[in-house]
Amino acid sequence: MSSIEFRDPPPLAEPLQISIIKAGRLLDYSTRHIRRLLISGELESVERGRGLRITLASIRAFQQRHLNETE
Repeated sequence: MSSIEFRDPPPLAEPLQISIIKAGRLLDYSTRHIRRLLISGELESVERGRGLRITLASIRAFQQRHLNETE
């Protein structure tokens, strides 16, 4: 009789880039406001096909800058 070994599933990898819609959901902003943040340089994006993807690193940096402003 062979024994079956059960393993934990690998941890889910966090995406490096997300859509404008998902960025808006994360920050609780409209997509229009996210686009304004992209134009002003507050957020960074990568072109992917016809669309833009926002880097999670830039979202974290944006959040940290604004947390520091309130302190």
